[in-house]
Amino acid sequence: MFKTIVYFDKERVAQYAALLKNEKNMQLKNVKIRDHKTIGGKVPVIHGEHEKYEEYAGEILENNLSDCDEFEKLLEKRMEGDYFDFTEQDYDFETLPRSSIIKFESSIEIPEGFDMMHIINDFRPQIIAAIAEIENKDIITSILGKKTTKIPINFIIKNEKNILGFSKINSNNLCVDIETIEEGEYDSAIVIAKFKSKKRVEGEEVVFDVMKDLFSMNRALRKQSGNAKIEGMENIIIAKDYFSLEILAIYE
Repeated sequence: MFKTIVYFDKERVAQYAALLKNEKNMQLKNVKIRDHKTIGGKVPVIHGEHEKYEEYAGEILENNLSDCDEFEKLLEKRMEGDYFDFTEQDYDFETLPRSSIIKFESSIEIPEGFDMMHIINDFRPQIIAAIAEIENKDIITSILGKKTTKIPINFIIKNEKNILGFSKINSNNLCVDIETIEEGEYDSAIVIAKFKSKKRVEGEEVVFDVMKDLFSMNRALRKQSGNAKIEGMENIIIAKDYFSLEILAIYE
């Protein structure tokens, strides 16, 4: 019951939850509470003549744990065959419908090649300051000045075949320090994800491109830079078949 939320994509989960409930997704910006005190529910009591109204301006606090629980309960009620709980019984991954939601137990691993990328990301402000005099500063600053980045994650889906899953998660949705994941503290986590597709790999496939995924450079900018590489930073590759996933929640 008392889970530790590692990752939670609250916007995507809210969208899917609204779909499951057949409701519009509404984001509350401000909440006001009015307190109308009366005797017997009929007679105002302040000074014998005036009603008392107390008004509070506040925000509803986010509760990822509660939202995750609610989402799982909604999924469990599905009868359409688009939700599969691999923690309860085995299913054939080969026949999974695309865009179905799956729940599974897995280890979580950030590929070693991302270590240096994470360091560079931490030092973006210093990098921006260092290139202040460079021509095309605005372009470089727009690339390095982003407050979020994608993080590559490997999942070993625990079943007879130990299937490999891969995703690029949004750093803004992390609920723990990335270092705890890098140190392998979550080797038996529960993952809720949307199954995107099975990728069949012949030889090697680049699954995380430094320029595109870390620095968010579009195709035109990558071409303009001559597809330059940063020394010590290699693209991340996978050399076997894997499942492409969109991660909604991770907890243990």
